[in-house]
Amino acid sequence: MQKGNGGEKGSNRRLFAISTKVANNLPMDLGKRFSLFRNKAGLTQKEASERIGITPYQLGNYETNRSEPNIETLIKMSRLYDISIDRLVGNNRKIVPPVSTDNNEKYDLEEIKLALEEMLKKVNDKL
Repeated sequence: MQKGNGGEKGSNRRLFAISTKVANNLPMDLGKRFSLFRNKAGLTQKEASERIGITPYQLGNYETNRSEPNIETLIKMSRLYDISIDRLVGNNRKIVPPVSTDNNEKYDLEEIKLALEEMLKKVNDKL
């Protein structure tokens, strides 16, 4: 990164601005989060649903927001994907403190990371 004239700070600001635009354009609803973490675990809907103890149809409904899992299913999903229930449902703002920039804007890096991963997956799917 450049030094002097705000090179490094300027680069960080640009990265935050780009990441924020990505995060704002890719809402991370529950279904998308379920799908993202299942894919990160390298599981198909059929494999995940069998291990959770539900039908692939039910899991598909959760991933498309047609229905919501009960707490028992959320627990099984979080264990299968090896993440906390808070992270699974997007309640990580209390766990991961936001990062402040020079202009006092706050960014949740975990949400930005998830949004960027989802965007990259969409790009890779189109290639």
